[in-house]
Amino acid sequence: EVEGILIVVHHQSDENKLDESKHEYQEIITTQMHSHLRNSKCLDIFLVRGMAERVRKMLTAFKKDEGLEYVKFIQS
Repeated sequence: EVEGILIVVHHQSDENKLDESKHEYQEIITTQMHSHLRNSKCLDIFLVRGMAERVRKMLTAFKKDEGLEYVKFIQS
């Protein structure tokens, strides 16, 4: 099992795409914080806990999403 923090920055217009991705991995997302930044951007912080392979798949999917400007995972 792996746990950590996932930090994502994206444009507000890409919120729906992120919601779709979040729902696909909802079983490993334990907490989410959403905040509005300047220039119509958003910051999402996820606390993630799950099997390593499932977390890896989520990170790969988020990093491939061109609508997400910044994706960083910090494993605890």
